[in-house]
Amino acid sequence: MNKIIKKTIRENLHDDFSLEGEKKLFDQIVTDQEKHAGNLRPGKNWDLEIGGQNGERYYHSQKSGEIVEIGAYSDEKYLENFSSLRKMMDPFVGITGLQGINKDVVQEYYAYLQGVDHLGILSSYFEASGEMKDQAHGLMITDLGSIIDVNMISAFLDPGAEKYTILEVGGGYGRLAEVFFNVYGKENIKYVLLDAVPASLMYSYLYLSKNFPDLRIGFYYHEDPFDMDLFDCYIMPSWHFDVSAYAGFFDCCVNIQSMQEMKQDHVNYYLGMFNEALKDGSGIAYISNEKDYIFQGEWNYPVNWNLLLKTRTPRSWTRNSPTEVFIKGVGSFEKGNQLVDSIYSLQLKEFDRNVDQLKIISNLQFELQKSRQESALYRTLSGVPLASESLTIEKAEETIRSLNEYYHSKEPSETALLFENMSKINAHLVAVNLYLRNGRYRRALLYFIRIGRMDFPILFSIQTLKIIGNGLIFRLRRH
Repeated sequence: MNKIIKKTIRENLHDDFSLEGEKKLFDQIVTDQEKHAGNLRPGKNWDLEIGGQNGERYYHSQKSGEIVEIGAYSDEKYLENFSSLRKMMDPFVGITGLQGINKDVVQEYYAYLQGVDHLGILSSYFEASGEMKDQAHGLMITDLGSIIDVNMISAFLDPGAEKYTILEVGGGYGRLAEVFFNVYGKENIKYVLLDAVPASLMYSYLYLSKNFPDLRIGFYYHEDPFDMDLFDCYIMPSWHFDVSAYAGFFDCCVNIQSMQEMKQDHVNYYLGMFNEALKDGSGIAYISNEKDYIFQGEWNYPVNWNLLLKTRTPRSWTRNSPTEVFIKGVGSFEKGNQLVDSIYSLQLKEFDRNVDQLKIISNLQFELQKSRQESALYRTLSGVPLASESLTIEKAEETIRSLNEYYHSKEPSETALLFENMSKINAHLVAVNLYLRNGRYRRALLYFIRIGRMDFPILFSIQTLKIIGNGLIFRLRRH
């Protein structure tokens, strides 16, 4: 199926979140939760007066051993935490996700988005150069994540399906459902939203009803029957969803940054639910979660899920934050999945290297700033010569002497030592080049040997060969 009806993710960029809650409805959901949720009651970071607002506090309390007291859903707590959608946007998408986009944000996301945007959504908001169109003003960072999600999911959906059936757990206020209905239209999508958080159940219904007045939205708390022939979208608490009645029904099951805040038994339950709900051979699971946040347990993916993709995206805000796409198959895919996992682990190693390099650069900048007063390291490193027509042999040798004196004087810092061989080798290579230019081949050979003693493989590097070649060519042209 390729029935894209428009390339818009949100219609009303400036007025979408001015929604007031309905206290009577909220109390109805809370009462139902207390009676029937059982083990599916949310973790304490979402529960009661914590309400997601202090989820970060709860996360840190787990590491520090602090006891976070849980109260009740009082009228006061409702007004404080849940009475408007704006109050819930931070728990739903995070402080970063709420921020408006600007040139710096676009630069961080744009190259990645260009590579995944097979739906062509970017053209609605950005020029080919990445410059923002007028339509982009009002977008938030979370909207760029939505563009990633809808493109990645749709890329793996069964192209032969007449319409797509999607089951999402933990969809917040209905962010992703909104995007799918905007892009594909109600004629091509059936969407089920499950949640265990009362505020999510309330606001997903209120938000989607406001933005899609023509959408047939079924809602458990309006006593609508759960019948997807009657509705385009259905919203219900996860503890009332009977997956056995819809086994093998869904083209896609989704969880985005929700399982990362659950407990082990919750994660196990929903992964098992997804496995039963997905179509055999074509149903995909889209899982995008931080794996080093609140939940740091076991991700017990069914062995019959074939891992197609596992990668970091610009939305990843912790180190181990993959977006994963599985397809439900028959048999075991453990070996192939391990291979994809190993490729992802290389991404993490590259991430770690980049972080380490940033730390080194930061430390070096600090050392250089500090040494402007002490002068030794600053004069030494800033004095490493660069090849130029005006550079003399005397200047190169003076720099080499100052480098040697610095590194053999008082004990340098660890940061400075990281650059010892690099700075010495660079200075020696410049000397080799200058002596070759002047036809002083013995002296050139002497410095060449010194480089070999410090780092033998570098003698055969392209950099070294270019420097030698340039020196010899310069000499030949002069004679």
